[in-house]
Amino acid sequence: GASTGDVSTTNVTIGTVHLDNVVTAFTQSNKLIKQDGIDANIGLSILERFTPIFDYTHKKLILEKNEKFLSAFTFNKSGIILNPKKEGDYILIADIIPSSPAQENGLQKGDKIISINGKKISALSSEIIDDFTRGKASDTLEIVLLRNEKEIKVTLKMRDLI
Repeated sequence: GASTGDVSTTNVTIGTVHLDNVVTAFTQSNKLIKQDGIDANIGLSILERFTPIFDYTHKKLILEKNEKFLSAFTFNKSGIILNPKKEGDYILIADIIPSSPAQENGLQKGDKIISINGKKISALSSEIIDDFTRGKASDTLEIVLLRNEKEIKVTLKMRDLI
């Protein structure tokens, strides 16, 4: 779900496995922290690098490295935070990261993206759309969006935000 906080990278060790530059969201809270440390979310960026094996007999979860293990950790390079669900022919912008290419090019919360790099949203999987916003698929994004039923074309030059 949605959370507020800062995004950075950190190093993580799980058993004998060490991972560098893991994209991590640090929770901001007004509550008094009664212990050393800080709440953070490392989620799927780590788990997608392993195949989980459940050993019910021994009550263990085994994480076996898979083909994604050596992939670089990436974070959104466009500044576009998308609604996780496509709405047929478009996907809704849920938010914009401040000081990002998306904000600098005038994209707004509530804009409806109908195509990316000449490909209609209806023809793209959620994973491919995510790859575009993370900058895995391209250095620039040619976006066509709808705002107040008007079509707007925008070109974003991707860059590291953290």
